[in-house]
Amino acid sequence: MARHENFQDEASAKEAAQARADLARTNELAALRDLLADQRMRDFLYRMLAKCGMFKNKFHTNAAVMGYNCGFAAMGNVIYDEIVEAFPDAWITMQVEALQRQREQVQLDQIEQQEREQQANDQE
Repeated sequence: MARHENFQDEASAKEAAQARADLARTNELAALRDLLADQRMRDFLYRMLAKCGMFKNKFHTNAAVMGYNCGFAAMGNVIYDEIVEAFPDAWITMQVEALQRQREQVQLDQIEQQEREQQANDQE
């Protein structure tokens, strides 16, 4: 009988440990969702993903460089997975915001180019 009780105690302990782990994960994801509500955090995470090489080819002819690139990419994948698990719509929002920033930068670059051309014409 004592053996049976030990198994029940062990099973109860495992269930309790799993419940604590599940609750901790739920809290982590809730905290990340709260952070992702802030555009500054979304911008920061998007920059980190870019620095991790999420948006470029990892291949390189030098195996050490390629390994280095893949290590960064793996960390980027971890960040991406966390974002998508916590709040999938945040990833879409981050992409839209990044596209808007790129479009704004293109417009600024065009204005600067036009100003340089105008200055060159004025000097002639």
